[in-house]
Amino acid sequence: MKLRSSVESGEVLMRECVKAVFPLERSGRLSETDALPHILKAFNGNALKRKNGESSMGTHKDLHIWQQGVDLVVMVYNLTAEFPASEVYGLCSQMRRAAVSIPSNIAEGAARQGDKEFIQFLYVALGSLSELETQCIIAQRLGFLQESTVFEAMEALRRKLLNFIKHRKERK
Repeated sequence: MKLRSSVESGEVLMRECVKAVFPLERSGRLSETDALPHILKAFNGNALKRKNGESSMGTHKDLHIWQQGVDLVVMVYNLTAEFPASEVYGLCSQMRRAAVSIPSNIAEGAARQGDKEFIQFLYVALGSLSELETQCIIAQRLGFLQESTVFEAMEALRRKLLNFIKHRKERK
């Protein structure tokens, strides 16, 4: 896959913006001050397209793995709210931090420049998921966590994360 230079990319974006605005300006329906929203719309539309026309990822909030990660955080917070008060600064706190780390690393990786960095953050999220799973097993053995759907949610997220990592690696 050939990467475009920033100059080439800028020229392509400028051509797209001109195509979007010029017909409206020529018809007299668009003043200079009204052009900006049309230019931004054209720019944003092009920024989400790859060379082959396929739509690329918007933001981390568009990723299902991120959304599932946030759902898992809510689940963990609800589960740990029922833990004994003596565990507030112990296992409860560790579980919450590990859970929050999962979607946080997905988001940070998605904001990085290249796939290599993104994949690294996905692996960190996967590590946090394993950490959370270990802590849930400990909580279950200690009797703080009864039969819960959290294990199924973690396994579903793990499968999706691994498949997403595989997909990103194959793009290279």
